[in-house]
This record gives sequence, structure tokens and C-alpha cells, in this order.
Amino acid sequence: CSDGSPAAALAAADLTKIKALVAKYATIPYSVVQLPVLTVGVQGDCRSYKSAVALSLPMGTDPSTIKWKELFDIAKHVPAEVPTVSRTCFMWGTPLDSDSEGVTDITATYCSNDVMDQLREADAIVTDSILANDLQYSLSQVPVVLFPAAFGTKGNRSIALRPFITRDFMTGKPAVPGVDLPIQALFDMVAKIEKVKGISRVVYDLTAKPPGTTEWE
Repeated sequence: CSDGSPAAALAAADLTKIKALVAKYATIPYSVVQLPVLTVGVQGDCRSYKSAVALSLPMGTDPSTIKWKELFDIAKHVPAEVPTVSRTCFMWGTPLDSDSEGVTDITATYCSNDVMDQLREADAIVTDSILANDLQYSLSQVPVVLFPAAFGTKGNRSIALRPFITRDFMTGKPAVPGVDLPIQALFDMVAKIEKVKGISRVVYDLTAKPPGTTEWE
């Protein structure tokens, strides 16, 4: 739930460090944006609410050329070296950075019928794809997270996909597209979710546990 207030912005020094890490480990100039929400992280026996960041491809880049190994490598370094961040994602769509319009826009979100229907529609798309591709046994859990980031479109929200693999849910890793789930199946899911009324963006959670929890909460 959200009352419509965005999370506090990362310190300029932290954002600069994140961009430097991305530049260090990337082969293309990803855009980096802080998501306007906090998510749950894991630190030892404790939980913490910290920032999440998302990377997007340069304008005009063919999404089929996404370098997933590179993205997962970046996702290991960011929370390890920037203590205020616990989650790193990949974001589909036009590139966004901290100066882009609407990146701090939040839609008030409560457990109302319309909100739950929006989430159910996105979740059904993912569930249908998992069953169609016989992934229900190889993927331990696939949370579909509706989060209140509007990204410039008033009243909209966004969806995070979290395909996850674990033996005990104490630790685990994100599913790797092209290895743990078919890339085309993922792209089909994203394309359909982007057509759900009121959805601005879709992101893919690249974070292991720890530092991120299985769900976003």
C-alpha cells in the first residue's frame, strides 16, 4: 500500500557511485533511475527497507540483445558497494534517469477492488505463461509485484517480475532468462502486461537473496 508519497531520494554521492559501478561493469551505456519506493532487504538476521534502482537500455537498442549476464553482474556489485540500495532491476521501455520527467510520481495504492483486479490480470498473464512453458516445478516462486510508480502517467502503477530459484527460501537467486526460463516466454509476458490498463512500466528483479528478499513487501 502507498499513500502517494515517494521514497526519499538517494544521496547524490550514492547515485554517482551507482552510475560509476554500472559504467565499470557494463559494455553499453545503461540509464539508471531510482525507483520511488523502498523494498525489503536482508542483512544477517535483520530486515531493512532500502532503495531500489532500475537499469534501462539506450534508446534504439533491440531488447533481444539484452546482455543478461552483464546485468546480473551489475546487480551483485551495486548493493554490495552502495549500502543504501538493496535491489537492482532491469526496466523495459524508453530509458529513464534521475532527471527524467515523472520518475518520482506515485499513485496512492490500497487494497481496493480495482487495484486487486489490476494485479490479478498481470498475475494471470504470468501464471498462464509458466504453465504453458512447464516452468511450475523449476521456478520456486514467481512473485508479481504491483508497485505504485506512475512514471509520468497520472493514476498508473508498474509491475515487477521476480522469478526466483531456491531450495529453502533462506537464500536464493533470480532466474536467468535464456537459462532458467525461455527468453521469448519472458518477452511475451512483458508485452501482455504492458497492455494491462494503467500499467506504466515492467521491471525484472535481478537481485539475489540476500541482499533482497524473495518478495518486495
